[in-house]
Amino acid sequence: MGGVFLSACLLVLLSGELSNLYAYLVHAEGVNAGTYAIFMAATVCAALGIIGGRQRLNSIPALTLLALLAFGVILALIYQLLYAPDPVLAIKASLSYFFIPFCALGAYAFHVTSSRLSSQFFLVAGIFLSSIGIMQYLLGYAVDEGWLVLMGEEVLGFPPLGWVRPTALVGNSIIFAAVIFLFLVFSYQYYLSEGSWLSGLAVVMLASVQYLAMSRYALAATAGWCALLTILWFVLASDRRRYLTRLAIVIAITAFSCVALTAYNSIAHHSVDPLFPTQTTSSNWLIVERFDSSAGLSQGSNEDHRAEALQAMEFIRSGEAPLGWGSQGISADSRIITDGLWFQFGIELGLWGAIAFVAWLVALAVAVIMMMRSALREHGWRESRIMLALGLTLMGYIVYSLVGGWVNSSLAGRVGYFFFWTMIGCFFGEISRLRRSSGAADEPR
Repeated sequence: MGGVFLSACLLVLLSGELSNLYAYLVHAEGVNAGTYAIFMAATVCAALGIIGGRQRLNSIPALTLLALLAFGVILALIYQLLYAPDPVLAIKASLSYFFIPFCALGAYAFHVTSSRLSSQFFLVAGIFLSSIGIMQYLLGYAVDEGWLVLMGEEVLGFPPLGWVRPTALVGNSIIFAAVIFLFLVFSYQYYLSEGSWLSGLAVVMLASVQYLAMSRYALAATAGWCALLTILWFVLASDRRRYLTRLAIVIAITAFSCVALTAYNSIAHHSVDPLFPTQTTSSNWLIVERFDSSAGLSQGSNEDHRAEALQAMEFIRSGEAPLGWGSQGISADSRIITDGLWFQFGIELGLWGAIAFVAWLVALAVAVIMMMRSALREHGWRESRIMLALGLTLMGYIVYSLVGGWVNSSLAGRVGYFFFWTMIGCFFGEISRLRRSSGAADEPR
């Protein structure tokens, strides 16, 4: 079962490459082979969870997970029946948001039997995606767009500098940065608690590619959440000298990596384009200007975000469509498209429909917190290190998505959404494994 589950996850990691290859060979416009590959992987994972984990699913953590998935099914039915003027078109959005989560069942069953392997999988997956992203950055604009972005997407970057923002073909660079956040936060905690070379390598590569993606929100969120986790794991550390040594090593290597990659850009790709007179002429100061709202690099983006948000709020407030104009999915054709996911949900589903989806995420966060609290009380943090790393990663990603939904649509990325729910399955699987190892008496019969 483990091999099939990992193969399904690999299919998701390669879904972007599959999509571009299919588009190149078949020239089928409007057919995203990668999306269907993700749906197929979710189906396989769900089947593995049901077939291989019938007995394992009869536990408090598993029943909690099933209740959360049932909540999603109810939302899917409501949206499909009430909010879909074109049910056939809307079903793609319903599958994306409410069927993909069933991959958590396969992750749950896999983690219960192979907890160490499933944890290391997230490290390897992070290294894999960051390797592709770094390679895209190194190649820059010298290669065809098909190597840099999904077919139909626009290459985001800074042409005067030759700086390409990597995507690893999981979506645009904003969606890619969200996926990197998920893997980086887990890898960082795994490194601080376990100190393995694989997790250290993952942290350096993931942090480096997050820097290259140059998403202001992702960089700020990653730095802020990792700073809090650094303090938390320092308080928990039994050998603080070793902890600080690990921390110093990974920070030093990551800083060197970012400096080296920036220097490579300055040497290999640097060129000043007269068509962009307001933009920086040095990649050395790029990250500074990204956070400077008055800089030319940020002004256009800020103005677009503001205009789209105002247009969306005006539509929602007008009451022209109290139930929204239909759950067609954020990629569908509509008269209003905004970069903020919650604004788009408000347009498609109306105010209460959007609140219902957010409530689902909040319910998930509450379940994760309650399970973490219970496990820490019963087993202590030393036995629950992996559970704690998974839970805090999920909490970070939920907060990242709830806040980020006002300024971007990163949660809508199917690859990141798949691995988010895969990690949820592993989290509940780890809770179940801890209970079984201690012979918990409160398991349902």
